[in-house]
Amino acid sequence: MPEVLKTAWAQWPLARRNEEYAKHDPGREPPTYWGSHRGRLLCALFHERKPRTILDIGCNSGFLTRWLLLEPSVERLVGVDPCQIAINRARQLTSRIAPGYADWREGSIFEQKFDTYFDLIVCCEVLEHFTPTEGEQLFDLIYDRLEPTGTALITSPSPHGPFGLHNSDQKHITLRNAVELELMARARGAASSEVTDHEGLLHLVWSKDERLRA
Repeated sequence: MPEVLKTAWAQWPLARRNEEYAKHDPGREPPTYWGSHRGRLLCALFHERKPRTILDIGCNSGFLTRWLLLEPSVERLVGVDPCQIAINRARQLTSRIAPGYADWREGSIFEQKFDTYFDLIVCCEVLEHFTPTEGEQLFDLIYDRLEPTGTALITSPSPHGPFGLHNSDQKHITLRNAVELELMARARGAASSEVTDHEGLLHLVWSKDERLRA
C-alpha cells in the first residue's frame, strides 16, 4: 500500500464496514473481502479523499463499491458492466440501501454517456480483458472523466504472477507490467502515480493533482 495511505487505512473503522456490508447483503460476497489488498486500498483512498462521485468500471454486482453508498458524503455512484445478471443484482441490493444514488448500467464502458465527472474511478480486473488498443482507449476515458482533483484505482494481474497469461482464465487478452501501467498513466498527464504488486495483482493509483500523491 502506498505510504501516504497507511495511516488512513489504520484509522478506517473496518469492523463497522463489515457489519454494515453483511447486514445489507447477508450470505453473499463475504465482508472478509475487505481483507484483500484492493479492498484495503479502496478503504484508505475513500477515507483520505472523501469522493462525492464514483465510477466503477466492470462493477459486476457492485460488490467492491456499493457499500460506499452508506456514506453520507457520496452523492452518486455509477457502475458499468456487460453482464445483465450482475447489474440486476446490483440494482436489487442498492434499491434497499440507497435508492436514487446509484446508476447501474448494462453494456460496454465505451458506449456510455456521462453528464458528470468523477472524484474516484475504480477499474478492477478489467484492463486484462481488452486488446492493447482498447486498453489505451480505457485509460483515455478514465483520465477524461476524472475531476481535476480526481483519483483512479486500477488493478490488473501481473504477467509474472499466478493470474498471468498462463492461468486458467482464457479471457485474459493483454497483460502489462508495473512500468507499463505507470507509463500509461503518466502519458495522459497524471500528476502522480504509483504501482504496487501484491501477490501477483498490480494496483495502480493515479491522480491529476500533484498534491494527491499516490
